Amino acid sequence: HIVFKLKNGYILIHLGMTGIVRFFKKSSIKTIDKHDHYEIELKNESVLRYNDVRKFGSIHWAENIDDHFLIKNLGVEPLSKKLNVSYLYKIIKKRSVSIKNLIMNQNIVVGVGNIYACEALYMSSIRPDKKCKYITLKQCDDLVKSIKFVLKKSIKSGGTTLKDFKNLDGAPGYFKQKLMIYDCKICKCGVKVKNIKLGGRSSFYCNVCQK
Repeated sequence: HIVFKLKNGYILIHLGMTGIVRFFKKSSIKTIDKHDHYEIELKNESVLRYNDVRKFGSIHWAENIDDHFLIKNLGVEPLSKKLNVSYLYKIIKKRSVSIKNLIMNQNIVVGVGNIYACEALYMSSIRPDKKCKYITLKQCDDLVKSIKFVLKKSIKSGGTTLKDFKNLDGAPGYFKQKLMIYDCKICKCGVKVKNIKLGGRSSFYCNVCQK
């Protein structure tokens, strides 16, 4: 979600799967691109334009952001102190689902998408289909650190562009070049990377490096 805090409330943008927000000077606008759906003009002659190919995203007005239906049931922010080994381990020991599905559950922790879940689990040497109840405290601690590391590294690289994603200036993200396991053919150990479906999503892992 992208949140704009204004004097009387908030504008909340939910990007869905393919939503993109671009920022540019009004004077540079030439044409309306296909799938451009919404535009906000700013006082300094700049424009924020929302584009969404699949139309799964949405734009909302809220006077109190904490009570908004898209926000109030979300889990903790992954880069905040609230995501720590104590918080995650307490939840893990009560669940029997796969660890990958759990860390992608937005009601538990937000912002860990499919790519970053695969990468963080690889860094932690944990199989994506491993049941939560078999995760040790040490593995949980490694996973929390890996989630934070992967997200920070991706942010520095401008995100991950596999197909549609672009930054505010229209440029692609370059984290794809740094992926260690997602959509890779061979692991660094030399073994062929496996791909299974979990929760309907592709889950890449190495059966030698991850247990």
